[in-house]
Amino acid sequence: MLVYPDNEANDPKWETAKIYLLEGFHSKSARTVNFADKPEPGQPYVFSNIQAGDYTIVANRTDGLSMQQEIKVEAKETSVSLKMPVSTASISGRITGAEPITGTQLRMLAIRQKDDKIIGYIQAKEDGAYKLENLPAGRYSIGGNPQDPNQSLLDVELSEGEHKNIDIDANVSSIARLVMAPLRVHVVDKSGIPIPGAAVVLEGDSGIIEPLNNEYFMAKPGNYILRGSYPGFKESRQQITMKLPDNWPSGYQPQTVVVRLEKQ
Repeated sequence: MLVYPDNEANDPKWETAKIYLLEGFHSKSARTVNFADKPEPGQPYVFSNIQAGDYTIVANRTDGLSMQQEIKVEAKETSVSLKMPVSTASISGRITGAEPITGTQLRMLAIRQKDDKIIGYIQAKEDGAYKLENLPAGRYSIGGNPQDPNQSLLDVELSEGEHKNIDIDANVSSIARLVMAPLRVHVVDKSGIPIPGAAVVLEGDSGIIEPLNNEYFMAKPGNYILRGSYPGFKESRQQITMKLPDNWPSGYQPQTVVVRLEKQ
């Protein structure tokens, strides 16, 4: 299958996105099928040995924002245009609450378009201030766990080029249902040398979870499969358990996992 990125606005955020393929439509995806190597400029991403069926193409930006496009593959030789949305909207403000904003669970909230085509995160500073730029226009839910679209604190609608100042009241009752565990992943080769640009994703009961900034995950506590890959190396799959830090919510040290890749 050939995937042609359509970045008509020449947005550099999408130029550096990683592309991969999910089996099934995103809300019901069971597993990652394939990661595509980044092609030469003007050339398509190539996914090999793809059977007929339903799939979701995911483009994951380096700032943690991802887009999904559902497709039906009816033949082995399929060409698809992946349209990258214009991303000129932005939001900023402060996450507030009845208690001091401490701990990752109170300073990182999910943001997703109502149709689930765009999913990302709001990352606040220690004082609760945040700013999220390069958003496509659309209707968004803010504050929900990325694995559960029914959990949200507020909704917002953005037009192209629009900026909105939004303070988010993450009160105690809301925090109780937005708890997510942090995980940091380091990808190295057999000798322990880091592999910059390696792709990692988590697979759970509710589908695929993409990382923030290529190495940092937030997810509900539970069991997951951590997958790592890089061109020229064998894919790694290992089971991990996401759990809350012992000192939550007064502070946190994220769980760290090292993924070791062997050359093919």
